[in-house]
Amino acid sequence: AAHDVTPASDVFALGVMLYEMACGVLPFDGPSEYTIGEKIVSGRYAPPQQVHPGVDPSVAAAITRALRVSAAERFPSCEAFAAALAGGAAGPLWANGVRVMVEAEGARMQQVVRAPQVRIGAAADNQLVVNAPGVSGHHACLVLHTDALGIRDLGSTNGTWFGGHRLGPDEIVPLLPKLFAYVESGGTLVVQYNTTADLQTTALTPFPLKLSRDRVTDEAAAVTLLAPDHPALNRPNRIVPSDFDGWVQERGLYFPSDWDSRFTPLLACSDPGEKPLRGAVLVAPHGRGQVAYTGLSFFRQLPAGVPGAYRLFANLVSLGQ
Repeated sequence: AAHDVTPASDVFALGVMLYEMACGVLPFDGPSEYTIGEKIVSGRYAPPQQVHPGVDPSVAAAITRALRVSAAERFPSCEAFAAALAGGAAGPLWANGVRVMVEAEGARMQQVVRAPQVRIGAAADNQLVVNAPGVSGHHACLVLHTDALGIRDLGSTNGTWFGGHRLGPDEIVPLLPKLFAYVESGGTLVVQYNTTADLQTTALTPFPLKLSRDRVTDEAAAVTLLAPDHPALNRPNRIVPSDFDGWVQERGLYFPSDWDSRFTPLLACSDPGEKPLRGAVLVAPHGRGQVAYTGLSFFRQLPAGVPGAYRLFANLVSLGQ
């Protein structure tokens, strides 16, 4: 028998949306509608903090309650859901955090941190603890500015080195300009999708672009090659329409809606009945190097083993070779 639709249905839908915002993936996913439906009715999904360790515990708890199988166990209303989020979370609820990876003397550590400063060292009170020879108790600190990411040495014994230069105490090196300089000297930079909320900087590439909320949710949407002779669509793999067969869940999201004239748009796609979006992949030369920005959902396609996604991504990272 059919059941009456109650506010609990809206709470569940909002829980799914917030889970994706916080974790970057959907809670219920699979190769078929049957598989997805089975996961929903059985409540089978990965806990938010397992997928994204940087999710605030109180936010994770609220999302988990919203996704309960029993409607009676969810929040009684969206207002109650919002109150739980506002009461428990400090700062943006769906901040993606910063994934920090450090290599030192053969040790490799990584962690997602949601903070304006990330202290690194051997002591237990650091946000990122690195137990390796040569790492001081409080070794270095990453600093998130509005327009750059900086690194600062904290007076470590063996020093913090960047680009062949030993940083002095409290010296800050803006990393994004260094990264863009790397491209200008002949490197290749591929920037994958960013959300439009809570960005620490809008300078994601050496040239201006404006992100939007445009996305293509139909994973089988037709793709038009706008620049079929461009190296990114030909080397080392010649990209053809069949390379977009078998994609999962979606084509991409948060496509740029406006960009510098130095960018070349490579692809166009859209959901049925909507205007073509041309910001899926943008490529531009910068000095002797190449920079690409893409909103295609490689983060879904590569784990799913989609051959065409691998072929295209290999071309992007091979630009300039």
